[in-house]
Amino acid sequence: MKRALNYRGEFHLMQILVINFNKMKNKFISDQFNAEENQFTDLFLPETSYQEQTTQKRSGKNAYIEQPGDQAEILVITSYPPRECGIAIYSRDLVKALINKFGNSFSIKVCALEEQSSIYNYPGEVKYVLDTTNSRAFSKLASYINQNNRIKIVLIQHEFSFFHAQEKAFILFVTEVTKPVSIVFHTVLPCPDKIFRAKVRILAMACETIIAMTHHSLDVLVNDYGIFPDKISVIAHDTHLVEHINKNFLKEKYNLPPINLSHLKKMTTDVGIIRFSKTNHPDLSSGYTLDDNACALIAMCMHFELTADNNDLPYIQTYLDFIQRCFVHSGYFENYIDANLQFTAQNREINLNDANGRAIWALGFLISKEPLFPANLIIQAIVIMEKAIPQLEEIHSTRAMAFIIKGLYCYQEIFGTNETKRIIETLSNRLVQMYKHESTEKWEWFESDITYANTILPEALLDAWLVAGKRTCKEVAVSSFRFLLSKIFNENSIEVISNRHWLQKGKELGHNSEQPFNVASTIMTLGKFYDVFHNEGYRLKMETVFNWFLGKNRLNPIIYNPCTGSCYDGLEEHNVNLNQGAESTVCYLLARLTIEKYRISEL
Repeated sequence: MKRALNYRGEFHLMQILVINFNKMKNKFISDQFNAEENQFTDLFLPETSYQEQTTQKRSGKNAYIEQPGDQAEILVITSYPPRECGIAIYSRDLVKALINKFGNSFSIKVCALEEQSSIYNYPGEVKYVLDTTNSRAFSKLASYINQNNRIKIVLIQHEFSFFHAQEKAFILFVTEVTKPVSIVFHTVLPCPDKIFRAKVRILAMACETIIAMTHHSLDVLVNDYGIFPDKISVIAHDTHLVEHINKNFLKEKYNLPPINLSHLKKMTTDVGIIRFSKTNHPDLSSGYTLDDNACALIAMCMHFELTADNNDLPYIQTYLDFIQRCFVHSGYFENYIDANLQFTAQNREINLNDANGRAIWALGFLISKEPLFPANLIIQAIVIMEKAIPQLEEIHSTRAMAFIIKGLYCYQEIFGTNETKRIIETLSNRLVQMYKHESTEKWEWFESDITYANTILPEALLDAWLVAGKRTCKEVAVSSFRFLLSKIFNENSIEVISNRHWLQKGKELGHNSEQPFNVASTIMTLGKFYDVFHNEGYRLKMETVFNWFLGKNRLNPIIYNPCTGSCYDGLEEHNVNLNQGAESTVCYLLARLTIEKYRISEL
């Protein structure tokens, strides 16, 4: 891994810190806010004014009296190895570089961030540990910093997910510390709502300096948050998570952190993967769905195929067991299970065909990897599949038929029969007829609207052609996919269509919410078309689409969080949805694991 900063970056950072070295803070926050922010301060700060708190603390006795000859101390608050996190590695390299170059002038110490459930053995430079789930720990640390004359500067490596559990306590901590604070924003989200904007502004006003990682982040802080540019410095990594496509794109792009399953595992109980989260914390009350567990099964199978990591097998078993739990006596699958493991009323109120299709896709995918997995997993999947097959022809929902074709195509490769081939032909004929009925010279599509999970329709017809060899399936697959790509690629690189705002025939696509599932399915379909036709254009488009997760999107924020292995739930019209539920994280993994094999072949 490359070092986090070059010499110029290290020197620039030290310049920023030294400028503040002899400054004591004068953080009377209420004077710096306009009326818009003032209405939110009571959400984050206590009733006692900051000025009163600071006066009280400065009048108290020092817990640590500076001794003659003591080195001035810079305290870096950050995640830190052995915690597995991109910022932890960055911070370790930064601290080592600062010690090597400036260790004779300053003592560099670390306050490591951890959660109560995760305790680590740290190296010697870690002097303090902060449990970010404990509100009292923040106030105790602030008090210690204020009373320790040796600590002159505090440097915070900030990522929103670090402080979610005690967000108010963290904001109060920053305002309480009387030593100069510099904060490094590793993520800057554009187009914030009023409350989120207020939170960031409170942090910014409470700090002497702000460090952004890119010039784009600086622009967002100035334009979207109203922070004075003179307060912000840009110190970039040697490599960025977001890169423009060029001839070295693949090599640069894959300087990403390793594939991180932490959030997926955190979201998974012994029943299955939990449906929703509040930011990056699992919401147990949201229950489970077949949709999410089917996709999680595929993602973990792909990860096992790539890594042969036996730690994946218990998770694969869990997701497969969940699919079996949802398979009811009528031969169909239920979708919704609550936190008490009961099927919910939604199963009778909502069409479950898509969920049934995804289950068939997941079962077929697992079965197609038969040589890789223990026999008990394959046998369990086959038994469920064989019981479900007789009912599949009765499903007529467009995308459900496509998912079923994908699953039966996988199944056909290993254990296919004339019956499964016949079902594939029946369902693909329906899709072709839909296309012929609806398509025109200017609308080469299956329906009068382009809605969600769109790429699986041409992909399913491509699978059907590979099984049955019908030329019409191939022709419709190619023409419909070409038409769809023409609608979702634009000046923002890609802007996928979601089920919240459909593209109607004869209309133009407006800005709308974009979910990771539609991005991931686009990558998987491009991979399929590339494998079949070996057209380099498909592979290059895969790179463009994957960059959506890394910030090359309509609003430009990074959607994937490498520190936690989680993915934000998508782009809304003007902001990022900061929740990190099962579907979004699983879909990032599907996208990353799909494109990973092309990395291996290209590097």
